[in-house]
Amino acid sequence: MKTNQIIHQAIEKEISLGRYLLSGYSEKIKLLEKKYKITTSTFVRSFENGKIGDEQDFFEWFSLYKGKKHWEEKLSALKAA
Repeated sequence: MKTNQIIHQAIEKEISLGRYLLSGYSEKIKLLEKKYKITTSTFVRSFENGKIGDEQDFFEWFSLYKGKKHWEEKLSALKAA
């Protein structure tokens, strides 16, 4: 197997993993948006400004948001490679 093929397969595997993770993040985020009846963008602004409580759900939500954002950026870079 050539080096280029190995690199291409590794990139494709990482893209596949990223898509899977994004799907999971998105589903969990949708549930939290529904539960609290606010969008993630509204939640993030409130959370970062300290205008929302410190419930465990909020820390999980913020982590999901950051993870989703990370993988969106990473996938964009991988697809451009």
